[in-house]
Amino acid sequence: MLVLASMLLAVRGHAMSINNLKTKIHTAASHKLHAPPSGSFHVEIPARLTTAVAHCDSRSFPILPSSNPLERVTKAINRAHTPDYIAKLKSTVGGLTSDTYIAPNSYLSLLSTTSAWINCVDYALTSEGPSFALCRPPGHHATKGAAMGFCLVNFAAVTALEARGLLADREGVAVLDIDVHFGNGSADILKNVEGMKFASVHQAGIYPGTGDGPSEGFNILKLPVPAACDPSVWLKAVSAALDFLIVESTEVLVVSIGERAKRASFEEDNNDNTSHY
Repeated sequence: MLVLASMLLAVRGHAMSINNLKTKIHTAASHKLHAPPSGSFHVEIPARLTTAVAHCDSRSFPILPSSNPLERVTKAINRAHTPDYIAKLKSTVGGLTSDTYIAPNSYLSLLSTTSAWINCVDYALTSEGPSFALCRPPGHHATKGAAMGFCLVNFAAVTALEARGLLADREGVAVLDIDVHFGNGSADILKNVEGMKFASVHQAGIYPGTGDGPSEGFNILKLPVPAACDPSVWLKAVSAALDFLIVESTEVLVVSIGERAKRASFEEDNNDNTSHY
């Protein structure tokens, strides 16, 4: 998984067309505080995002910095993660798991990144158009109480729960996860939460090892696709996911996107499915 990004749409009657709206990009410059120790190797590094942001800037996309009160951001994180786990994020330096690190100032970076995602909620719910969070580190593997797969805070789940809290009836929020890997953390946090739906389209049979079993809870849908599949196979899965997610009561759709999934057949092959993606 490369940069985990999120597109938030206010669905409202299903009349909104992305092509006719101006998308705002939200990001957090302090992501650079989350970096592996100097001289060590890790693929989850600041350059992944700085390169993407620079490209967007060169194409004149509107890029907005994160801006939310600290109290709002911390409350949002607290909805998705356990107190013990949040305390660990604040106090740990080094490796939380075999593949996931935390730097001395990573928590400050996570607050800023969470703020950028929350900005997307506000923008979408004011019906100003779709909003895109271009951020790192990724988040969809982080469960209620554990880090994994480079992920520390589950930004998609945090954002979905924030949106739910802003809706008058606390219903109508859907999350679509498209990545080479199953969004296990998002499923863990959102499972059986009233007013929420979650669907994951991912490659079958690989990390984190839980994407091929039956869907869990009344509101979770797993849609694994085979390796080396034709693009039409995963497009059909995405269509099935949207049929599950988008109903009359749906107000907000969070699309959690892993950049790595656009490399055909979900990762393992060299074909390029960029146009389909």
